[in-house]
Amino acid sequence: MDTAQRNLIACQALMEVYREGAYSSLKLNETVKDLSDEKDRAFVTRLFYGVISKTTQFDYIISRLAPKKPKPVVTVVLRMGLYMLRYMNTPAYATIDTQVELIKKLGKKELAGFVNALLRRSQEIILPVSTGDKLTDISVNCSCPLWLVKKLSKQYGLDFTQNFLSAQTDSRVHVRVNTDKISEDAFSALVQGASKSAGGFYADYAKLKSVTPSLYTVQSLSSVLATRFYAKGVEKGAKVLDTCAAPGGKAVYLASLLSADVTVCDIHEHRVKLIRSYAERMGVKIKAIQNDATLFCEQFEGKFDLVVCDAPCSGIGVIHSKPDILLSRKPEDISELADLQYNVLSTSSKYVKAGGQLNYSTCTILKEENERVVQKFLQENEDFELVPVDGKDYTYFFPHTDGCDGFFMAKIRRKR
Repeated sequence: MDTAQRNLIACQALMEVYREGAYSSLKLNETVKDLSDEKDRAFVTRLFYGVISKTTQFDYIISRLAPKKPKPVVTVVLRMGLYMLRYMNTPAYATIDTQVELIKKLGKKELAGFVNALLRRSQEIILPVSTGDKLTDISVNCSCPLWLVKKLSKQYGLDFTQNFLSAQTDSRVHVRVNTDKISEDAFSALVQGASKSAGGFYADYAKLKSVTPSLYTVQSLSSVLATRFYAKGVEKGAKVLDTCAAPGGKAVYLASLLSADVTVCDIHEHRVKLIRSYAERMGVKIKAIQNDATLFCEQFEGKFDLVVCDAPCSGIGVIHSKPDILLSRKPEDISELADLQYNVLSTSSKYVKAGGQLNYSTCTILKEENERVVQKFLQENEDFELVPVDGKDYTYFFPHTDGCDGFFMAKIRRKR
């Protein structure tokens, strides 16, 4: 398959993400599943995710060169060209010719000259930019919406924001080894090139295809470490409830770590079925039921030694691995999510036994969704107290300090 064909495939997938709000991971999987050549799959995947991750940066460049905002289809073609020019080391003449032909194939022949001229002139914009405004510079250079740069800088400072947004983590798949079936040493010998992490291994996805699926599970490093955090101070054989469990990785690992009696819930029946299937593949017994985490379930009241409340959130902590989050997330979403998180936490707390643990976590690093939710809960529920872990009231993971996705955790105990 030549570059023109690959570009058309990537462009069609990107337009569905940008224009129709399609989930990037699902759209990409659907797009590449019929590509038999691994090189074609790799090219489309790199271009697809690369363009999404640099959206803010490329839109800045386009705004500097275009008299008015181009139509959506033209914008996608330009973003693709900019990514190839800036990050794929393809010759400028070849990239520009390819994108000119692409806009023609898409029925916009009259805009071929515009695409040609803008891509040629784009080389006038030197990165990293230095506009005299530090917030704008971080936004463009790290390709992050300005509203989020402002919020992170206010909460953590400019240096942290720069470091967080520019962090580079291992782009390979992270897996947790099913040590009930194989040792980590044996797994390492089985998977060529696998690199040990603090919670498993990083490996090339292609190298995992020949490995028996029950011997490992794809699970992010932050998820593995968070599960170990939940398990601290909890006895073996405990009764555990995960109120927002999908896709089930943490709950399945808890069942293994603690030999626990685990019940998991999700609001969607199809996700419940997926969790059951996942647990079966890993050889772990759990109970999976459909339940809305915002609504009180009488049968759960006061029954569990450990309740995990891994609440829905903005996902700001995982933007490095899921860059499409920044395409749709808006500033006003944060307060709405905080209200939902408080509701879920308050409801979940009713299921904890006296002396039991309530663990609240999110995959965001914004304080409105994290410690402020916990603080509000503690102020209004005097029978609960915060349990410091390793001398800290709240535990965060950050990509630039911990080498994994951003994550927040708090351990809370029911006193009576």
